[in-house]
Amino acid sequence: MEFAVISESIRETKKIYGAIYEWGMRRKKAPSVRTFRSAREYLKADTGGFTMTFIALHDSTGMELLQRLYEQNAPGLFIFVSDDERQALQAIRCHVFGYYVRPVNKEKVMTSLDDMILFEKRFDARKQVTFPSHRQKVTLPVASIEYILSDNHYIDVYAASSEPGRPSFSCRMKLSEAEQLLDDARFLHCNRGVLINMDRVASFDDRQFLRMENGENFEIKKSGRSQIAGLLRHYRKESRLG
Repeated sequence: MEFAVISESIRETKKIYGAIYEWGMRRKKAPSVRTFRSAREYLKADTGGFTMTFIALHDSTGMELLQRLYEQNAPGLFIFVSDDERQALQAIRCHVFGYYVRPVNKEKVMTSLDDMILFEKRFDARKQVTFPSHRQKVTLPVASIEYILSDNHYIDVYAASSEPGRPSFSCRMKLSEAEQLLDDARFLHCNRGVLINMDRVASFDDRQFLRMENGENFEIKKSGRSQIAGLLRHYRKESRLG
């Protein structure tokens, strides 16, 4: 998670900066924070987009920057800090994630960060993917996919709506292409031709098997078995903490 703080006030920057890192320690996250002294410095930097940006400038350049980022459809979430609550409507029109009237305190920052996690979870839950299948297109929520099995140039997609032992649909596609289409960190190769949704794993052990929520069992490949089990443990731990 990468954050940006834009403020000419060193004291205010330290407050926001410190609150982000304290939140990270409490939530077992690893935030990275970059600070900027002006809108110009921020715009000149090769940022690539931040998870969340705090705009805390005291003059009109703060609102001008927010409007510019909104017009450019800039990625990430934005928190706007102001001395005047009358700017709130203007900021809301720019789709800010949060609006603070000074003074800034760590409780406000930590609440916004917790809200960000909830927002991201809801957003992920709505994420959909479309597969070509028998000259038709099948669209379904990514979260509903339990696992995908591959047989050469064909895949079988098993979703939560599948009948036991039967795929929801099949399509001509390599497993690597399906993984690219999903573009989602929750999917993991547990064996050759098997791509699982880690959210749908009911149980697993370090020795040989994992069990999916629908009762299907898969063998964890021998090569890299401990690494795969470690990835599963880490993912489940992070999911609980998130």
